[in-house]
Formats: sequence, C-alpha cells, structure tokens
Amino acid sequence: MRTVFGIFMIIFYVGIGILILLGVLNFYGDWEWLRWVAGSLLVVYGLWRGYRQFAGLDNPDR
Repeated sequence: MRTVFGIFMIIFYVGIGILILLGVLNFYGDWEWLRWVAGSLLVVYGLWRGYRQFAGLDNPDR
C-alpha cells in the first residue's frame, strides 16, 4: 500500500506542477512569479520523490 500511495503522490506533485506551469491555475498580475516558482518546485519535488521511491530510500525497514 505504501508503494501505491508513493506512486500516486509522485504523479500528483508532477501533475499539479505541470498544470501550474502551463497556466491552468490562473495566476495573474502580481502573482505571476508564483506560478513559475511553485510549478518548478512541485515538479522538482515530485521527481525527487520518484528517485527516492524507486531507489529504495523511502523504505523505513532498511
């Protein structure tokens, strides 16, 4: 179950980050910079979680 949840969260973080970067979630005016920062951070964090998940670093039983 932990693996399924981990994969779901990877897809969630990367997906939301891409949606923010593409402008689907409307950040206009003074908040335009937040779109680039938040989107980039979510994609990078999703990729980092993916690396940890598949490299076995998230296993607490190690």
